[in-house]
Amino acid sequence: MTEASPTQPPLSQVGSWLILVGIAGLGLGLSGLFMIFALPSIDLVWYGGLLVVLGLVQLAELARHLSMAGRSIRAVLALVYAGCGVALMLAPSNVGSLELLVAVLFTAAGAFRIVWSITWPTWSKLWGVAAGVASIGLGLVMLIGWPTPALWVLGAAVAFDLAAYGVSAILLGWALRH
Repeated sequence: MTEASPTQPPLSQVGSWLILVGIAGLGLGLSGLFMIFALPSIDLVWYGGLLVVLGLVQLAELARHLSMAGRSIRAVLALVYAGCGVALMLAPSNVGSLELLVAVLFTAAGAFRIVWSITWPTWSKLWGVAAGVASIGLGLVMLIGWPTPALWVLGAAVAFDLAAYGVSAILLGWALRH
């Protein structure tokens, strides 16, 4: 493990914060999956709120570690998540258009995750690339229009993506700490 410079926090500290952000993402994703089954009629405001919260959590984590590698890519990704969440919250009745927006979000987020994960240390790269490929795949499936636009599809997609982000952030944080 390398020593931290005066402007860069120790990798173990960065890892701890990433684990916390990952736990938040995983928790948000699991709560979204739970809501699909518990309250199938819930509207997209809930899922939009999940995306906004994850975007804000990512921005807060970045603010603590401004010198971290890949920060500009992660900042763009966090802003895209928050922006997409706001769109879901403002127009929850237009499921077809929102599914297109979410599909584009996942495709872009997957690409950003792959690029960002290339900067990761050791074996954790594979998990980041896998999460990115899964997001791109989910986005492409939604872009081709399968399954038919429906509230539960959007909810499941948002929940899955949040959980995948959470797992990859936890694994990266774990790798940085050890």
